[in-house]
Amino acid sequence: MSNPPSQLAIRVDALNLSVTVIVMRRRGSAPIQCHLGSASSFFYRNNDRKHLVTNRHVVIDERNKFYPDNLVIHAQNVSN
Repeated sequence: MSNPPSQLAIRVDALNLSVTVIVMRRRGSAPIQCHLGSASSFFYRNNDRKHLVTNRHVVIDERNKFYPDNLVIHAQNVSN
């Protein structure tokens, strides 16, 4: 007869489970900003620092000459 697996208490940080959308925009020399697209991302906490994680090509893509002027992060309750 085998022993049951021990149960460990695991603390789940809500911030680490937060998924959000990033919207890429570019103005260049145009009078208004142009919507370039959107992408997924998530938040990660390491000690007291919060990080936003996404793919590199969302922020910059040299091969396709993709350089957004700004990123809009749609986040909810990331102050935890």
